[in-house]
Amino acid sequence: NSLRRKAIDDALCKMIATDLQPLSIVEDVGFTSFLKTVDPKYTAPSRKTITTVLLPRLYSTKKQQLQEELDGVKYCCLTTDLWTSRATEGYLTLTCHFIDEAMALNSTVLTTCHIDQPHTADNISAELQKITNAWGLTTKVHCIVTDSGSNVKAGVRLCKWNHLACFAHTLNLIVTAAIKNDHELNEVVQKVKKVVTYFHKSTKASENLSTNQTRLNLPPHRLVQHVETRWNSVYYMLDRYLEQEEAIKTTLCLLDRNELIIPSEKATLIKKAISVLSPFEAVTTEMSSESNPTASKIIPITKGLRRVTLLHTDSTLADNLRKEMTDRFPLGMEENHLLALSTLLDPRFKAVAFSDRNAVEKAKRELLQEAVTQYQTPQTPQVEGPSNGAGGQQEQCIDVWQFFDEQVHHIASHQTPTSSVLVELEQYVKAPIQPRHGNPLQWWGENRHNYPTIFKVATKYLCTVATSVPAERLFSKAGELISQRRSRLTAENVDIMILFLNTVC
Repeated sequence: NSLRRKAIDDALCKMIATDLQPLSIVEDVGFTSFLKTVDPKYTAPSRKTITTVLLPRLYSTKKQQLQEELDGVKYCCLTTDLWTSRATEGYLTLTCHFIDEAMALNSTVLTTCHIDQPHTADNISAELQKITNAWGLTTKVHCIVTDSGSNVKAGVRLCKWNHLACFAHTLNLIVTAAIKNDHELNEVVQKVKKVVTYFHKSTKASENLSTNQTRLNLPPHRLVQHVETRWNSVYYMLDRYLEQEEAIKTTLCLLDRNELIIPSEKATLIKKAISVLSPFEAVTTEMSSESNPTASKIIPITKGLRRVTLLHTDSTLADNLRKEMTDRFPLGMEENHLLALSTLLDPRFKAVAFSDRNAVEKAKRELLQEAVTQYQTPQTPQVEGPSNGAGGQQEQCIDVWQFFDEQVHHIASHQTPTSSVLVELEQYVKAPIQPRHGNPLQWWGENRHNYPTIFKVATKYLCTVATSVPAERLFSKAGELISQRRSRLTAENVDIMILFLNTVC
């Protein structure tokens, strides 16, 4: 049955692309046997057929659907991800974020391209504009979010787009530096890493640990290893160590590995560190969401992080975190046009999120100026003269309303776009603050007719995301697997594969 075969072929290709499986899977004995069990009449297509026919066909269909959706987008935010394959080939993945007609934030991979030239600002700029031109997005790009690489930032400047540094990368630098500069804590972290490494490498130790977990009524959890690129893996490693401390020490003692045992008094230091880092872990997860606006949270959430560190008066780690935040999150961020307008246009925050009243007024002026350019003059009622129609009573009625109509016409003729938008802006600012856990896009969808001009600007700024790569790849074990699989793709298949990967990232 050709329809049945096409359905299975398509499902097979989607599985390969979505899970980043090697194309050679169709030749594996075990996989072939599995397919025969599922459907004895089905024979998997060859690698060549998948590469030259099936994947391109699926890619073309998906790309066309995406293009139709992007044609209706007015503003978008881009995020970049520069990465390297196992063959040390450089790639650029560009992702687009936009608000659709249903007021939902969408994120979709546009293109993954092989960069075979040096990663200079000129080359990066040319590649970015080549991609956005191909998708018809160059004039729609409101902002681009990247890591802190100077070459990438310089490339964005050449494109003349607004730039925002990736919040997650910046937070990673802050916490990593703060831990490293707390020498006592860093020493303990290194010791815990050695303990975890020992259990990961020794089957005997792992089996003994599992036995002791059961004896001590502890959860049968595996120890968590630190990953250099993810600061919160330190948090999870320390937290898991505390949970399993008794079982770990018992096992090390029984195996005569006393040199790995960490003194009990260090547990207090670990507990304090976890307490200090806990808000940062929560923020890391929250700010990596792809379903809700996040750039609008940067101002209030950094202010909150500074305040929670002040609660730890005798903590070197907390002191280090405040210092690093001051260096990397300057207090003047409320003056940042992009962040200020994103925050002001979020009905959960508005002016309340600001510490500096002058910054609020500046943001209002900038919002007013931008909204005026979006203003459309409403139609005003036409003033009609008396009718020559039938009866005196009809003429008398028209004469009475003629005075009212002239007043309306006079007021409308003296209204300027600035005065009209100013009234709309003040009404928006005075409206009740929405719950912090509410959906700002849903609120704007329900209130778009109450603030029609401000609404247009809101759809521009609220599509801005805070991080340059998805949370799943930055901060999860599954993300490590995705990165490993992604790195083994070949140049000719990478764009197709990464486009489908978008469905799981």
